[in-house]
Amino acid sequence: MGKDKQGRDGVKIFKNGDGDFWNYLEQEKLVNIGQYGGYTIIRKLEELSVKDFSVAVASAITSYSRMKLYRLMKAVKDAGEEVLYSDTDSIITTLKLSDHDDIIKRFDWDKVNNIRSNGDILGSLKNEADDDVKKHFKTKYKKEWLFHFNKQKKLDGGEFHFDSLIGAGCKQYALQKKLYNGDIIETCKLKGFKKDKKNKLSFDKMDKLMQGYYKELDIRNTNKKLSKKALDALVKNQLKDLLIHQDQIQFVSPLTSHISENDKMEVKKNVVNKWFKVGYSKGNIMDDGYVKPLVWKNNKWN
Repeated sequence: MGKDKQGRDGVKIFKNGDGDFWNYLEQEKLVNIGQYGGYTIIRKLEELSVKDFSVAVASAITSYSRMKLYRLMKAVKDAGEEVLYSDTDSIITTLKLSDHDDIIKRFDWDKVNNIRSNGDILGSLKNEADDDVKKHFKTKYKKEWLFHFNKQKKLDGGEFHFDSLIGAGCKQYALQKKLYNGDIIETCKLKGFKKDKKNKLSFDKMDKLMQGYYKELDIRNTNKKLSKKALDALVKNQLKDLLIHQDQIQFVSPLTSHISENDKMEVKKNVVNKWFKVGYSKGNIMDDGYVKPLVWKNNKWN
Protein backbone atom coordinates (compact mmCIF):
# COMPACT_ATOMS: atom_id res chain seq x y z
CA MET A 1 0.00 0.00 0.00
CA GLY A 2 1.37 3.41 -0.97
CA LYS A 3 1.07 6.90 0.43
CA ASP A 4 -2.40 7.98 1.62
CA LYS A 5 -3.81 4.49 0.96
CA GLN A 6 -2.79 4.74 -2.70
CA GLY A 7 -2.16 1.24 -4.04
CA ARG A 8 -0.07 0.20 -6.99
CA ASP A 9 -1.62 0.73 -10.39
CA GLY A 10 -3.27 -2.30 -11.97
CA VAL A 11 -4.65 -3.46 -15.29
CA LYS A 12 -8.34 -3.46 -16.19
CA ILE A 13 -9.95 -4.72 -19.41
CA PHE A 14 -13.13 -3.32 -21.01
CA LYS A 15 -15.03 -4.26 -24.14
CA ASN A 16 -14.69 -1.61 -26.84
CA GLY A 17 -17.49 0.93 -26.49
CA ASP A 18 -17.75 0.49 -22.72
CA GLY A 19 -17.40 3.99 -21.30
CA ASP A 20 -16.40 3.04 -17.75
CA PHE A 21 -12.74 3.88 -18.31
CA TRP A 22 -13.69 7.56 -18.81
CA ASN A 23 -14.36 7.72 -15.07
CA TYR A 24 -10.70 6.97 -14.40
CA LEU A 25 -9.71 9.72 -16.84
CA GLU A 26 -11.96 12.28 -15.15
CA GLN A 27 -10.58 11.32 -11.73
CA GLU A 28 -7.00 11.57 -13.05
CA LYS A 29 -6.41 7.89 -12.30
CA LEU A 30 -5.85 6.75 -15.88
CA VAL A 31 -2.16 5.88 -16.32
CA ASN A 32 -2.08 4.27 -19.77
CA ILE A 33 -4.44 2.87 -22.39
CA GLY A 34 -4.22 0.51 -25.37
CA GLN A 35 -6.43 -1.73 -27.51
CA TYR A 36 -6.37 -5.39 -28.49
CA GLY A 37 -9.03 -6.78 -30.82
CA GLY A 38 -12.41 -5.86 -29.37
CA TYR A 39 -11.01 -4.85 -25.99
CA THR A 40 -9.55 -1.76 -24.37
CA ILE A 41 -6.80 -2.34 -21.81
CA ILE A 42 -5.99 0.36 -19.26
CA ARG A 43 -3.54 0.90 -16.44
CA LYS A 44 -5.22 2.79 -13.63
CA LEU A 45 -4.59 3.91 -10.07
CA GLU A 46 -6.81 2.52 -7.35
CA GLU A 47 -7.17 3.45 -3.70
CA LEU A 48 -7.08 0.52 -1.30
CA SER A 49 -9.55 0.94 1.53
CA VAL A 50 -8.62 -0.76 4.79
CA LYS A 51 -12.11 -0.63 6.32
CA ASP A 52 -13.23 -3.96 4.83
CA PHE A 53 -10.21 -6.13 5.58
CA SER A 54 -7.38 -6.59 8.01
CA VAL A 55 -3.99 -8.01 7.06
CA ALA A 56 -3.40 -9.04 10.67
CA VAL A 57 -6.68 -10.97 10.93
CA ALA A 58 -6.14 -12.60 7.53
CA SER A 59 -2.64 -13.70 8.58
CA ALA A 60 -3.96 -15.06 11.88
CA ILE A 61 -6.60 -17.15 10.08
CA THR A 62 -4.13 -18.75 7.67
CA SER A 63 -1.62 -19.31 10.50
CA TYR A 64 -4.27 -21.03 12.62
CA SER A 65 -5.25 -23.18 9.63
CA ARG A 66 -1.66 -24.31 9.14
CA MET A 67 -1.35 -25.20 12.82
CA LYS A 68 -4.57 -27.22 12.65
CA LEU A 69 -3.31 -29.04 9.57
CA TYR A 70 -0.04 -29.85 11.34
CA ARG A 71 -2.01 -31.19 14.33
CA LEU A 72 -3.98 -33.41 11.96
CA MET A 73 -0.79 -34.70 10.35
CA LYS A 74 0.65 -35.49 13.78
CA ALA A 75 -2.57 -37.30 14.75
CA VAL A 76 -2.30 -39.42 11.60
CA LYS A 77 1.32 -40.33 12.39
CA ASP A 78 0.48 -41.03 16.04
CA ALA A 79 -2.19 -43.45 14.81
CA GLY A 80 0.52 -45.36 12.93
CA GLU A 81 -0.57 -44.24 9.45
CA GLU A 82 1.18 -42.37 6.63
CA VAL A 83 0.77 -38.82 5.33
CA LEU A 84 1.37 -39.30 1.61
CA TYR A 85 0.87 -35.70 0.46
CA SER A 86 -0.12 -32.36 1.92
CA ASP A 87 -1.19 -29.04 0.47
CA THR A 88 -2.40 -25.71 1.84
CA ASP A 89 -5.68 -27.09 3.18
CA SER A 90 -5.64 -30.85 2.61
CA ILE A 91 -3.75 -34.10 3.04
CA ILE A 92 -3.70 -37.48 1.33
CA THR A 93 -3.31 -40.21 3.93
CA THR A 94 -3.58 -43.96 4.50
CA LEU A 95 -5.72 -43.37 7.57
CA LYS A 96 -9.30 -44.66 7.52
CA LEU A 97 -11.01 -41.89 9.45
CA SER A 98 -14.10 -43.89 10.44
CA ASP A 99 -11.84 -46.21 12.48
CA HIS A 100 -10.60 -43.35 14.68
CA ASP A 101 -13.34 -41.73 16.74
CA ASP A 102 -10.82 -39.57 18.61
CA ILE A 103 -9.58 -37.96 15.38
CA ILE A 104 -13.16 -37.48 14.15
CA LYS A 105 -14.06 -35.69 17.38
CA ARG A 106 -11.05 -33.37 17.01
CA PHE A 107 -11.24 -32.60 13.30
CA ASP A 108 -14.64 -33.53 11.87
CA TRP A 109 -17.30 -32.99 14.50
CA ASP A 110 -20.53 -30.98 14.44
CA LYS A 111 -20.79 -29.89 18.08
CA VAL A 112 -24.27 -28.44 17.64
CA ASN A 113 -25.87 -31.63 16.31
CA ASN A 114 -23.34 -33.94 18.00
CA ILE A 115 -22.60 -35.87 14.80
CA ARG A 116 -19.77 -36.24 12.31
CA SER A 117 -19.67 -33.20 10.03
CA ASN A 118 -18.29 -34.75 6.79
CA GLY A 119 -17.07 -31.31 5.74
CA ASP A 120 -20.36 -29.46 6.34
CA ILE A 121 -18.86 -27.37 9.16
CA LEU A 122 -16.22 -24.75 8.31
CA GLY A 123 -12.79 -26.17 9.04
CA SER A 124 -13.91 -29.80 9.27
CA LEU A 125 -12.59 -32.69 7.20
CA LYS A 126 -14.16 -33.77 3.93
CA ASN A 127 -13.42 -37.02 2.11
CA GLU A 128 -12.96 -36.00 -1.54
CA ALA A 129 -13.39 -39.61 -2.65
CA ASP A 130 -16.97 -39.43 -1.39
CA ASP A 131 -17.89 -36.71 -3.93
CA ASP A 132 -16.06 -38.45 -6.77
CA VAL A 133 -17.87 -41.75 -6.19
CA LYS A 134 -21.22 -40.00 -5.81
CA LYS A 135 -20.76 -37.99 -9.01
CA HIS A 136 -19.81 -41.10 -10.99
CA PHE A 137 -22.81 -43.15 -9.85
CA LYS A 138 -25.22 -40.24 -10.30
CA THR A 139 -24.00 -39.76 -13.87
CA LYS A 140 -24.18 -43.46 -14.75
CA TYR A 141 -27.23 -44.70 -12.85
CA LYS A 142 -29.35 -41.53 -12.54
CA LYS A 143 -32.19 -42.20 -10.08
CA GLU A 144 -30.70 -45.53 -8.94
CA TRP A 145 -27.35 -44.01 -7.96
CA LEU A 146 -27.90 -44.31 -4.20
CA PHE A 147 -28.11 -48.13 -4.31
CA HIS A 148 -24.73 -48.38 -6.02
CA PHE A 149 -23.25 -45.64 -3.82
CA ASN A 150 -24.22 -47.49 -0.63
CA LYS A 151 -23.04 -50.84 -2.03
CA GLN A 152 -19.62 -49.40 -2.78
CA LYS A 153 -19.46 -47.74 0.63
CA LYS A 154 -20.20 -51.05 2.33
CA LEU A 155 -17.49 -52.79 0.30
CA ASP A 156 -15.07 -50.01 1.28
CA GLY A 157 -15.81 -50.60 4.95
CA GLY A 158 -17.83 -47.45 5.49
CA GLU A 159 -15.20 -44.97 4.24
CA PHE A 160 -14.42 -44.38 0.58
CA HIS A 161 -10.78 -44.49 -0.42
CA PHE A 162 -8.60 -44.38 -3.52
CA ASP A 163 -6.47 -47.40 -4.40
CA SER A 164 -3.41 -45.79 -6.00
CA LEU A 165 -1.50 -42.53 -5.81
CA ILE A 166 1.20 -40.98 -7.98
CA GLY A 167 2.88 -38.01 -6.34
CA ALA A 168 4.94 -36.14 -8.91
CA GLY A 169 5.40 -32.90 -6.97
CA CYS A 170 3.62 -29.92 -5.46
CA LYS A 171 0.13 -29.85 -7.00
CA GLN A 172 1.20 -32.71 -9.28
CA TYR A 173 -0.58 -35.92 -8.36
CA ALA A 174 -3.05 -38.55 -9.56
CA LEU A 175 -5.46 -40.72 -7.58
CA GLN A 176 -7.26 -43.77 -8.94
CA LYS A 177 -10.00 -46.07 -7.66
CA LYS A 178 -11.58 -49.19 -9.13
CA LEU A 179 -15.29 -49.52 -8.30
CA TYR A 180 -17.11 -52.78 -7.65
CA ASN A 181 -18.65 -52.73 -11.15
CA GLY A 182 -15.24 -52.45 -12.81
CA ASP A 183 -15.45 -48.72 -13.54
CA ILE A 184 -12.43 -46.54 -12.82
CA ILE A 185 -12.57 -43.06 -11.29
CA GLU A 186 -9.59 -40.72 -11.20
CA THR A 187 -8.62 -37.36 -9.77
CA CYS A 188 -5.60 -35.68 -11.33
CA LYS A 189 -3.89 -32.38 -10.55
CA LEU A 190 -1.11 -30.77 -12.55
CA LYS A 191 -0.24 -27.16 -11.77
CA GLY A 192 -0.51 -24.94 -14.84
CA PHE A 193 -2.53 -27.45 -16.88
CA LYS A 194 -5.80 -25.95 -18.09
CA LYS A 195 -8.96 -28.04 -18.30
CA ASP A 196 -9.28 -29.37 -21.82
CA LYS A 197 -11.98 -31.80 -23.03
CA LYS A 198 -9.79 -32.88 -25.96
CA ASN A 199 -6.67 -33.39 -23.86
CA LYS A 200 -7.73 -34.60 -20.42
CA LEU A 201 -5.38 -35.52 -17.64
CA SER A 202 -5.41 -39.17 -16.61
CA PHE A 203 -3.69 -41.54 -14.22
CA ASP A 204 -2.02 -43.20 -17.20
CA LYS A 205 -0.63 -39.88 -18.46
CA MET A 206 0.70 -39.05 -15.00
CA ASP A 207 2.31 -42.51 -14.87
CA LYS A 208 4.03 -41.80 -18.20
CA LEU A 209 5.12 -38.42 -16.84
CA MET A 210 6.93 -40.29 -14.06
CA GLN A 211 8.53 -42.60 -16.65
CA GLY A 212 9.69 -39.50 -18.50
CA TYR A 213 11.27 -38.23 -15.28
CA TYR A 214 13.49 -41.33 -14.99
CA LYS A 215 14.27 -41.37 -18.71
CA GLU A 216 15.33 -37.72 -18.66
CA LEU A 217 17.72 -38.38 -15.79
CA ASP A 218 19.28 -41.20 -17.79
CA ILE A 219 19.55 -39.12 -21.00
CA ARG A 220 21.20 -36.20 -19.22
CA ASN A 221 23.55 -38.50 -17.33
CA THR A 222 24.76 -40.31 -20.47
CA ASN A 223 25.05 -37.23 -22.72
CA LYS A 224 26.94 -34.80 -20.52
CA LYS A 225 29.30 -33.81 -23.34
CA LEU A 226 26.49 -32.25 -25.38
CA SER A 227 25.82 -28.52 -25.21
CA LYS A 228 22.85 -27.41 -23.14
CA LYS A 229 20.89 -26.52 -26.28
CA ALA A 230 21.61 -29.87 -27.94
CA LEU A 231 20.88 -31.79 -24.75
CA ASP A 232 17.55 -30.00 -24.22
CA ALA A 233 16.56 -30.77 -27.82
CA LEU A 234 17.48 -34.44 -27.37
CA VAL A 235 15.46 -34.67 -24.14
CA LYS A 236 12.41 -33.09 -25.76
CA ASN A 237 12.58 -35.42 -28.76
CA GLN A 238 13.10 -38.56 -26.66
CA LEU A 239 10.32 -37.70 -24.18
CA LYS A 240 7.68 -36.37 -26.59
CA ASP A 241 5.46 -39.44 -26.05
CA LEU A 242 5.87 -39.46 -22.27
CA LEU A 243 5.71 -35.86 -21.06
CA ILE A 244 2.41 -34.00 -20.92
CA HIS A 245 2.14 -30.95 -23.14
CA GLN A 246 -0.63 -28.54 -24.04
CA ASP A 247 -1.19 -25.56 -26.32
CA GLN A 248 -2.00 -22.51 -24.22
CA ILE A 249 -2.83 -18.90 -25.01
CA GLN A 250 -0.65 -16.32 -23.29
CA PHE A 251 -1.15 -12.57 -23.30
CA VAL A 252 2.22 -10.81 -23.29
CA SER A 253 2.76 -7.17 -22.44
CA PRO A 254 6.22 -5.58 -22.84
CA LEU A 255 7.85 -4.08 -19.78
CA THR A 256 7.69 -0.59 -21.29
CA SER A 257 3.89 -0.73 -21.10
CA HIS A 258 4.18 -1.03 -17.32
CA ILE A 259 6.92 1.47 -16.59
CA SER A 260 6.06 4.22 -19.06
CA GLU A 261 3.08 6.55 -18.74
CA ASN A 262 3.57 7.87 -22.27
CA ASP A 263 4.07 4.81 -24.50
CA LYS A 264 0.96 3.09 -25.83
CA MET A 265 -0.18 0.03 -23.87
CA GLU A 266 0.69 -3.05 -25.93
CA VAL A 267 -0.68 -6.58 -25.51
CA LYS A 268 0.14 -9.52 -27.77
CA LYS A 269 -1.53 -12.92 -27.90
CA ASN A 270 0.81 -15.88 -28.26
CA VAL A 271 0.01 -19.58 -28.56
CA VAL A 272 2.71 -21.61 -26.80
CA ASN A 273 3.14 -25.36 -26.46
CA LYS A 274 3.68 -25.82 -22.73
CA TRP A 275 5.53 -28.95 -21.55
CA PHE A 276 5.12 -30.33 -18.03
CA LYS A 277 7.78 -32.12 -16.03
CA VAL A 278 7.93 -33.79 -12.66
CA GLY A 279 8.73 -31.23 -9.99
CA TYR A 280 9.50 -33.70 -7.23
CA SER A 281 12.95 -33.81 -5.64
CA LYS A 282 12.25 -35.94 -2.56
CA GLY A 283 12.03 -39.70 -2.33
CA ASN A 284 14.27 -42.75 -2.17
CA ILE A 285 17.93 -42.07 -3.04
CA MET A 286 19.14 -44.85 -5.32
CA ASP A 287 22.69 -46.25 -5.49
CA ASP A 288 23.42 -44.22 -8.64
CA GLY A 289 22.34 -40.98 -6.92
CA TYR A 290 18.94 -40.64 -8.58
CA VAL A 291 16.00 -39.63 -6.41
CA LYS A 292 13.07 -41.99 -6.99
CA PRO A 293 9.73 -40.28 -6.15
CA LEU A 294 7.49 -42.15 -3.77
CA VAL A 295 4.50 -43.95 -5.28
CA TRP A 296 1.86 -45.46 -2.96
CA LYS A 297 0.15 -48.53 -4.44
CA ASN A 298 -1.32 -51.74 -3.02
CA ASN A 299 -0.98 -50.35 0.50
CA LYS A 300 2.78 -49.88 0.29
CA TRP A 301 5.46 -47.55 -1.08
CA ASN A 302 6.72 -48.53 -4.54
